Amino acid sequence: MSNPGASGLGEDIDLTQDIGPMLCEELRVAMNTDEPEYYEQMERGYRWWPHRLCQRVEARPPVMSHDVAMSRVDIETPILENVESTPPVLKAIAFINRNADLSALLLDEHSGVVSLHASIGAHPQNLQVAVVLG
Repeated sequence: MSNPGASGLGEDIDLTQDIGPMLCEELRVAMNTDEPEYYEQMERGYRWWPHRLCQRVEARPPVMSHDVAMSRVDIETPILENVESTPPVLKAIAFINRNADLSALLLDEHSGVVSLHASIGAHPQNLQVAVVLG
């Protein structure tokens, strides 16, 4: 299925195309992450170390929604380790996340890792917007 001119650029777009890995690549290029010692390719994304913390950028397999392939791209950076899941910690994370716009803090209760996490719902019609938000 295609949608002529849906991108606003005048070209046809295949709405069933899995663009998740393409968005990950666009983000990688935008962040200039091609130095081998700081970059690790993954099947549907990559990991990189812009400084001391590793950031993961990874596309989930697409799902079809109204005949359009939708891929969720997750961008996650672990920022704290050995955090116990206690009521005061959970309350502090919830308080911080009240003002979150495009990302939020997540606590993995099993590993004790707090991460800054953002997700982008990407499909062929919003690739250019998703690259800017990423």
